[in-house]
Amino acid sequence: MRRLILAGGGACLLAAAGVAAANGIGHKSIKPLTATFTATSVSDVRTRTCTNADGTWVLTSARYGGTATSTDADLNGPVTFAVESLINTGRNLGLLRGRGLVAVSGPDTTFKLDAVYSAGKANGFLVGRAHNPWEHIVGNVSFDFSSAGGMTNGKLGDTAGGGAAVDVQPGPCRPAVAGTEKVEARGQVSAVSSTSITVAGVTCVVPSELSSQVASLRVGDRAEITCRRQDGQLVLIKLGKEKKGKKG
Repeated sequence: MRRLILAGGGACLLAAAGVAAANGIGHKSIKPLTATFTATSVSDVRTRTCTNADGTWVLTSARYGGTATSTDADLNGPVTFAVESLINTGRNLGLLRGRGLVAVSGPDTTFKLDAVYSAGKANGFLVGRAHNPWEHIVGNVSFDFSSAGGMTNGKLGDTAGGGAAVDVQPGPCRPAVAGTEKVEARGQVSAVSSTSITVAGVTCVVPSELSSQVASLRVGDRAEITCRRQDGQLVLIKLGKEKKGKKG
């Protein structure tokens, strides 16, 4: 299992979410995620206090270990958080930021966390990568928190406020490409209308931009047509009179 290091200053939620959004342009699928977690094994605690006109502030850096439970294998296993909490004890308000991982088979699932603390509860946002490094995890997170006791009643997705979490899968998402298969036919016109034309047994849909040309033809005339397959049907793209010497 890789060791977590809490970098000074932590990660900015907006920057992390911006990266996820930018990378998400190329993603091909998305699915909902939920997980629960508890992390009450506390270690590597470092605490500082400061008092000013707004009250007493307590800055705590610590590691919290426990278990995450989910039907998704990427979020089911031992979980570790390295968190820095800054709490105004008089107002009972503060901020949490940090990193974490869920130890799974193969590369661990890793994430960054930013949350707001209020009266023993924290609500925030988590951005990370599953053990497939191109797979993004993004979601709302909530949990009960104390710097000395850790995290309980943790939820990723399905939070009390209705916040969701998602797993975004890698892969390109491209617009549908018009078919490239072309069919050519020349010979006698056996059927013709404002919406379709049949030449030598080949029937094609007539688009509006070619309807005026088709209107000049009658059954029994000879013509050359070129059609492209689109959405399961042949669509006329070129129309002309059959050239001499090409009867067949």
